[in-house]
Amino acid sequence: MNLKLFRGARRAWLRFALTMLFIGLAAGGFVLYMTSMPLKSFSGALPPLSAEESEISSNLNKHVAYLAGTIGERNVIAYQPLQQTAQYIEDALKDQGYEVKSQEYVVQMRKVRNLIAEIHGGARANEIVVIGAHYDTVAAAKAAGAATLNYGVFLNTVINFLIVAFAVFLLVRQVNRLAAKPAPAAAPAMRDCPYCLSAVPAKATKCSHCTSELRPA
Repeated sequence: MNLKLFRGARRAWLRFALTMLFIGLAAGGFVLYMTSMPLKSFSGALPPLSAEESEISSNLNKHVAYLAGTIGERNVIAYQPLQQTAQYIEDALKDQGYEVKSQEYVVQMRKVRNLIAEIHGGARANEIVVIGAHYDTVAAAKAAGAATLNYGVFLNTVINFLIVAFAVFLLVRQVNRLAAKPAPAAAPAMRDCPYCLSAVPAKATKCSHCTSELRPA
């Protein structure tokens, strides 16, 4: 009986381990598929920058240094730097001759906005390519109506599921181990020896007390 319980518990553990392995591999494959970059990354020495590219690089460094260094952190809590950032970007786009539109919405009782500038195409002017900046939080992105791929939330959900499933499995396994006690062996049927009146098994053919020959019951 104990051997059967051990084999059953071993098979249950093996099934659980294979199931968890399959879920882990499926989750890992999904994340790898969604985050892997197509084609191959560039390697080797870069060609020298042209005059136009050098100017773009200088302007980019200036913008990044001002936004990340001078202004720093900005969000709905650091609200004043957030407004300064929006105004700086709007002024920079207008200086380049772009028409800037403002899309306002409310996050945590504070008014924030998206800035929209359009560069009209040439050969395929009817096609639209949207280039957007990042959002500080998933909640802010959803509030703005942006599409989100929440890899962190997905992985956290999978890990929580695996932990809870493993804990439940251990609990059920322990309960089954405690509950599945072998039933006590049934006492053999007895009868009295007709010669010495001692109790002997019903199927006995010889009395263990007086050694008399007995007829099987």
